Amino acid sequence: MNALPNPVGPDAPAALPRRRNITSRQMLVTATLFLWAANFFIFTMISVLDRPDRWVDSLFPRLVLTIIGIGFCYLLHLVLRAAGKRGFRVQMIAAIVAAPIVADLYGWCNALAAAMIYGQIPPLPLGETIFQLSLHLWFFASWIGFYLAISYSMRLRRQEKREATTRFLAQAAQLQALHYQINPHFLFNTLNAISSLIVDGRNAEAEAMVQRLSEFFRLTLELDPRQDVSLDRELALQAAYLDIEKVRFPDMTIRIDVGDDVRAAAVPGLILQPLVENAVKHGVARNPGPSHIEISAHRADGHIEVEIANRASSRASEGGGIGQRNVRERLVARFGDLASLTAGFTGPKRYSARLVLPLVPGA
Repeated sequence: MNALPNPVGPDAPAALPRRRNITSRQMLVTATLFLWAANFFIFTMISVLDRPDRWVDSLFPRLVLTIIGIGFCYLLHLVLRAAGKRGFRVQMIAAIVAAPIVADLYGWCNALAAAMIYGQIPPLPLGETIFQLSLHLWFFASWIGFYLAISYSMRLRRQEKREATTRFLAQAAQLQALHYQINPHFLFNTLNAISSLIVDGRNAEAEAMVQRLSEFFRLTLELDPRQDVSLDRELALQAAYLDIEKVRFPDMTIRIDVGDDVRAAAVPGLILQPLVENAVKHGVARNPGPSHIEISAHRADGHIEVEIANRASSRASEGGGIGQRNVRERLVARFGDLASLTAGFTGPKRYSARLVLPLVPGA
């Protein structure tokens, strides 16, 4: 059996966002290195143009400044990450406060680098000083803006992870609850049948039915409601069930017609059980004399069409009660709008339940 081929399987809710977060961090590191490499190149070119005779002297101090700038970005990362734990608004306030402080500190580092090159801090006009500080502020503000965008994206993805996990757990619980409705319902009907056989003195048939019931439940208890089985195995389970009912109705004939191209397709375990049970209960049991049940499954336009038909003389068969309701709810929980169940009379004394399922390969 294969796990449910949902967009999010049992491990997917945790694994997929984790891979996305790693990519986001890599984007942030790449962008930081790119910005500082561009900064180093631009100011080196300016130095070459302004002081072609001494531009080499500024290479090492500028490299040190670049490393210091990367270090400031890392410190900003630590501050913003800590603030982000208190919410995005607190993170924004921290960014607004931290940006000018870091820009000013980096400006002083530039002044010290100039002192290393020229032996003293060259005097700068007020306008030039404001321009330099504005340039540093713009640079760090741009980095912070990119950081906040990445941070917000990661926060959304973590929220998507939690929501996906919640949806998955809710779906698994719903499928399990719906799955466990089948066995008590089936067991109640089968025990009633065994009781009727005993009352009628058909003890040997009752014993055979108990043995077959034991084997059937051994097979069904191995199923996980969160997992699929192959259509071939699902039909084998239904054949085992019909073998039990054949003890009660020896005149019942069974015909199963399945296309070879859909035998390995994945379907929810015991999805056909309530429908086959309805065919026996409302068709075979209510019509004395020879009766029949037909099960067919074929591929059509990327879907599987499964039909369960039986002879029925009363429109009391329509509706299907808890059985059809259970199947519809399981289909909605498992496939959403991609699957459907329709049931009703398709001819004189012929009642049919028709399932349309997405073709999921390989169970």
